[in-house]
Formats: sequence, C-alpha cells, structure tokens
Amino acid sequence: SNPNQEIVVSLDTPKWLIEEYLTVQKDLNEIIGGYNRYVMVFWNLEGSVEDQKLILGKLQELKFSGHEGGYTIEEILQVGLPH
Repeated sequence: SNPNQEIVVSLDTPKWLIEEYLTVQKDLNEIIGGYNRYVMVFWNLEGSVEDQKLILGKLQELKFSGHEGGYTIEEILQVGLPH
C-alpha cells in the first residue's frame, strides 16, 4: 500500500533539491517500505516569512510540537530560530 507522505517546502527551495528528495524517497519506499503520515519540511531560516507561508500553515495544521491549539506563525518563527 502507498504510505501517506507529504513534502512541504518554502517557495525559495531549489527545484533540484525537491526532485532529488522525491527520487530518493521513492527508492526508499520501494526498497524498505514507506513511513505512513510522514511530512518532510524544507525550510529556509534565512528566507522571507512570505516564502515560508506554506510551511507555517502546515505546521499550524499539524499542531507542531504537540501544542494543543497549534502555534501562531509568530510562535513558529520563534521556535524555528537558531539559538
């Protein structure tokens, strides 16, 4: 059966990186099987907030880090910043 897997990327993610990931993930799924309900995120911490909108929306939808009500975009940006 096909596992439910997603890839969510910032708008400034290079196309070659997405294609490489999809190729490797397809091969892994065929060889060892796929992990169900898996979400791969490519996030450019140095990119603009506008470029990260898809990722921020997905993290809110998934209630990132177990936060019961989901994080706001501002909270996600704070959690994602390097210390």
